Amino acid sequence: MIEARNFIGGEFVDAVEGAWLERRNPATGELESKCALSGHLDVVRSIQAANKALQSWTKLDPAARAERVHAFTRAIETRLEEIAKTQCRETGVPILASRASVRRGIEALHASVQVFLSRSEPSVLTSKVQAAGHRLPIGIVGIISSWSDAAFFLLSRIGAALLNGNCVIAKPSSLAPGTAQLIAQAAMDSGLPSGVLNLVQGRGEEIGRLIVEHPSVSTIAFSGQSETGRDLQQRSAENLKRTQLALSSCNSVLVFADTDLEKTAAKVARLSLSQLFPLPLKGTRIFVQESVFKRFLEIFEAEVKKITIGDPLSESTQLGPLVGTDEVQKHEAAIDLALSENGKLLIGGKGRPEVSSGLSAENFVFPTVIYNLTLCSVLQQQEAPGPFALVASFKYQHEAIKHANTSPFGQVAHVFHSNASKVHKIAQKLEAGRIFLNPSDVLWDPRVNYGGLKASGLGQDGVEATLDFFSRPTTILHDLSE
Repeated sequence: MIEARNFIGGEFVDAVEGAWLERRNPATGELESKCALSGHLDVVRSIQAANKALQSWTKLDPAARAERVHAFTRAIETRLEEIAKTQCRETGVPILASRASVRRGIEALHASVQVFLSRSEPSVLTSKVQAAGHRLPIGIVGIISSWSDAAFFLLSRIGAALLNGNCVIAKPSSLAPGTAQLIAQAAMDSGLPSGVLNLVQGRGEEIGRLIVEHPSVSTIAFSGQSETGRDLQQRSAENLKRTQLALSSCNSVLVFADTDLEKTAAKVARLSLSQLFPLPLKGTRIFVQESVFKRFLEIFEAEVKKITIGDPLSESTQLGPLVGTDEVQKHEAAIDLALSENGKLLIGGKGRPEVSSGLSAENFVFPTVIYNLTLCSVLQQQEAPGPFALVASFKYQHEAIKHANTSPFGQVAHVFHSNASKVHKIAQKLEAGRIFLNPSDVLWDPRVNYGGLKASGLGQDGVEATLDFFSRPTTILHDLSE
């Protein structure tokens, strides 16, 4: 069991009040970790430590800061498997996906260092003026992460913030405290200066609010539910703080008649109902052209049955348990609502799948597909609870685009169409931050900037965008006319 303490001023310390919060493995029910239950005084201590470290860290030569971050990256690499397995045990996400999350975080750290060292700001020189652009530190920044893809979010933001000369107060999810503890341990092992990175464990609603409202914290990066993001944005706006929000998704998948149905159905099954992809990329509103709708459902049902449910630590598992009983209840409530609104159950439903010895079935659910649910249903307008997908038909291209865009979210869209020219034209009409065309896998590159639209987020992700976010652009003008 991991005891996840606060990491403040380069040391692991208990919460001031000495309380703890337990985290149980959702696959087994066993106690996996416990984290310090922090309060106001712990946040104040972390900010004091960051303030103490800020002056020397800011003054450090940028190349020296990059070397420190590179050392931190190497320390994470040595702990890759340990972090991945801990995240897997804490969240129930299969080890393949957990490992991929840590790897993407490492890739983002490496790319951040490379881009940071190669960047140059524009300058202008005339007979009258010399104007030079600079990107300078902001100060103390807050990074608040959810349990989903926790390792990647923390690593990608921490690296960009530190490279720019800022100090960090990080608030990890109370559902993945051990994952964050190992990241802090890597920071200590790498020799990162005391107070540059601080970690405050505890309940998000309390600690997150304290970090957001504290006047010494100038900038906030947040990952989580859209409702929480709206509240955070409102609190930040009171002090005109900059925010980067990675929020909920309700992604659409468009399947046109001329696609290879066998291959497409297999891809869509994994994309929508397995846990092999990050939550923001899942496609849970599936629209299929009318002429192949019936055939697609037949193939799709068969492909969903192939999804391997089981121990998240097994390399063959595609769907582990949900993160907790709250998510299970949401999953079952969604099924009840869909059926009450005359949706048709294709596969799945309430109940618990059989699991191997040593596992507890409490948080395991069946991947569930509902078809022919009215497009007016609230389920068409909210993030899917667990492995839950809706399938509906469309006749014409403009209908598919309309269905996809009739959503308050705009994170991702997936389009399957055999005509390269037409699929690009369709993509340009979709309201989403990222659009994947005939994907064999969900592609990702840390150098590509992207961001969710509408209720799916605010600001851009990607190395360059995140480096920009954690710095303040300043232009220095020198009058040469005299």
